[in-house]
Amino acid sequence: MPPEGTLNSLVFGLGEGLLVGLSTLTVVIAEDSALMRDQLAHYLSQVDSLEVVGIAVDGPQALEAVARLTPHLLILDVSMPLQDGLSVLREIRKENSRTVVAMFTADPSSTLRTICLEAGANFFFAKSQMLELIEVCRQELRMR
Repeated sequence: MPPEGTLNSLVFGLGEGLLVGLSTLTVVIAEDSALMRDQLAHYLSQVDSLEVVGIAVDGPQALEAVARLTPHLLILDVSMPLQDGLSVLREIRKENSRTVVAMFTADPSSTLRTICLEAGANFFFAKSQMLELIEVCRQELRMR
């Protein structure tokens, strides 16, 4: 077991037969900030059973990546160029209800949270909650 308090200790157990039929959980990151993309990709790369299969820097790229890659998890920035994350979420939910969507934002207001969850997001996180995002998504995906 990984040392307590490390990222791997938060996500330990994904590959222990808890996910029937899944050997690797695939993730697409849709985030326009290079710094945030790099941080998310770095944290996720520390987890053996998670694989970042796509990166999108705007809304249309996010839609294309989800359609082409059908990831288990989409980490979706609310505020992105060309098409915002909320409209991307609505389009994804019209076509695809299986991908777990975690909205990721610098604006953690309760109003925006409610709007995103009502539009079909599974989770809503402030950007300061990166480790919580990874842990909660791991738990959700583990139950699949």
